[in-house]
Amino acid sequence: MRNLVTIDRIAFQQLNASGEIVGMNNGLRCSNDYGSEYINTIEGLTSLLRMQPSDLIRMASSLNENAAVMIAHAISHNQPIFIDEEPIP
Repeated sequence: MRNLVTIDRIAFQQLNASGEIVGMNNGLRCSNDYGSEYINTIEGLTSLLRMQPSDLIRMASSLNENAAVMIAHAISHNQPIFIDEEPIP
């Protein structure tokens, strides 16, 4: 198991008890083989889509300690970080 880190752009949907969409937020997920961390406070889909890989890595690193450790581990072990399913060296 290589424990690869992935960062994915995510659209979060808020559902009511009937399953209808009543709200939506944009953000990202930072994950590896051991867990996932999320942020859903990016203003607007356009802003999310304009973010460069370096912006996404920086944002993921600042989510919390778990996400920071994921990113640091990948960097210290010379592993690529996958963003939008593409490896970023």
